[in-house]
Amino acid sequence: MFGYVGPERPELKVKHFALYRSVYCSLCETLRSFGFGAKALLNYDFTFAAMLCMSARGEEPEFYIGRCNTNPFIKERLIKKNSSLETAAAALLISSRHKLLDDLADEGFFKRAGAFLVLSFLIVPFKRASALLPDFDELAAEATASQRRFEESGEDNLDLACDPTARMLAGLFKEMAAGEEEARIMERLGYLIGRYVYLADAIDDLKEDIEKGRYNPIALRFRLNKASGEKEYAEAISEARAQLNHATGQAESCYRLLNISYFKEVLDNIIYLGLRARVQSLGGETKGREKHGQSLSGAGA
Repeated sequence: MFGYVGPERPELKVKHFALYRSVYCSLCETLRSFGFGAKALLNYDFTFAAMLCMSARGEEPEFYIGRCNTNPFIKERLIKKNSSLETAAAALLISSRHKLLDDLADEGFFKRAGAFLVLSFLIVPFKRASALLPDFDELAAEATASQRRFEESGEDNLDLACDPTARMLAGLFKEMAAGEEEARIMERLGYLIGRYVYLADAIDDLKEDIEKGRYNPIALRFRLNKASGEKEYAEAISEARAQLNHATGQAESCYRLLNISYFKEVLDNIIYLGLRARVQSLGGETKGREKHGQSLSGAGA
């Protein structure tokens, strides 16, 4: 489900990309503090969450020059660990844990085995993350259970299928806010981002899910199967993209209501350009290029 909320790099100035990379590497460093191996789960979505959290809370980033924990020969401009980085790191670990538990329940043998190994290997980081964000951990568990019920029922309503992920991120974004007024806006923004992420993932995995007989609400909604032609796929993807664009437009409206304290240029790029760029890349030959990137070109993290 990760990797869809990131910047449109060609439109970022070099200094702003360097700033984004600083947050990415700092999140990696924060994950490492939860326990060995946790940084392997690093992704773009929660780099965005860390930036938005610092800005929403008015938590001024303090920079320093440090060595990359992966490659000690590389020095990076990092941000000192703060509550926003810890919140984003803990949320990433909790989300990953519940996704792995879900894989353990219904994926094939090799994927179940992989999920079991990762869960076993990262017991300590997962426990520390749950202790830091117990409410979000409970919300993520509820969302995963709801998602499983929808999958078992063969739910083909896209709004209902998106709802568990959307509610989970709504809860996280609300917790990231500093005040009551902003919390309402952040909660709505989180819901829309969650809806966006779920739909994007469903489009990206559409053909693979059909081939492997896995649940996909778009396939069910448009009655797609292995015998479906390219025209039928294109029509289904076009409709799903329309819903993605609608969610993106609403997210932009919510974002405009926020008082952005830090990282405005990068956050603007992600909200106004990055989200829409991902929509256009989905369902074509670009599958996988942006989704699962775990490092940035030239980044030491």
